[in-house]
Amino acid sequence: MGLVEYGPLQPIAGDRVRIGAIGTAETADGFTRFIDRCRTGIDRKESLLTNLYPPFPGIGNRNPFRCAFEIEPGARRIVPTRDIDRVLRIAKQSDAVDAVTELFADNAGSMLESSSRPDVIVAALPAALIEKVVNARDTRDDETEDDVEVNFRDLFKARTLRLSVPSQIVWPTLWNDKAKIPRKLKDTLRQAQDPATRAWKRVECALLQGR
Repeated sequence: MGLVEYGPLQPIAGDRVRIGAIGTAETADGFTRFIDRCRTGIDRKESLLTNLYPPFPGIGNRNPFRCAFEIEPGARRIVPTRDIDRVLRIAKQSDAVDAVTELFADNAGSMLESSSRPDVIVAALPAALIEKVVNARDTRDDETEDDVEVNFRDLFKARTLRLSVPSQIVWPTLWNDKAKIPRKLKDTLRQAQDPATRAWKRVECALLQGR
């Protein structure tokens, strides 16, 4: 409500947040469509708890964030399907997590060397890769059988820390209203939240990180 009524407390000089997207052709396009969808307002979720589900005001002209959000053509890196398939064929989970972290981090580094340097980098993961590496667990000590969590998010954040540009990880549940992704460690499905809530969460994160 504060942002809608009054805008940011202290806007930084500049009029846009430049977003770089890394993913397969499908996921990069999906995330781009999500940003386009956010340019206009999104109705609130139908609920009696109206304060918990505010409508999203949009990121087009006169938006309360006081800046634009853009994905320039040069700030996209498409990961070939063969590279994704190579990771999916890796048997050991920790090796798979290391491989996909290196893959996305290398693409992030090359993006920052281009003329379309983004303010925020977004890694858009395909569902098959999420099921393979997110929340994966690996037994590294066969004698004690201690399970060590191999966290892709933590590794990716650490690997890209030297780039001095904040990063985010997004799933198909962000841009696809009907997406359902199995949880690695639970017998449930991770389903998409309502569109307005998804827009609030991601745009606010991009604003805070990119500004």
